[in-house]
Amino acid sequence: MSKLKEFVENPWINLISGLILLITSGNEILKTLGESDIGAHHGVAFFGLVQIIQSLPHILHGTEQVSKISRD
Repeated sequence: MSKLKEFVENPWINLISGLILLITSGNEILKTLGESDIGAHHGVAFFGLVQIIQSLPHILHGTEQVSKISRD
């Protein structure tokens, strides 16, 4: 069970899945740009954006730690 938890909480996995969700739903949004309907793809785009924003602080913190170790 710990491997599954590690996978689910991995910030890189969250970043990649958020990007995939944002790109695919963004494509759908662009296709329906002239229509005034709000569909599920808008919610998926929002969720993808939230996933990306949540993963960035973890990735930036890890990058800072690695660069700090490299300098020492």
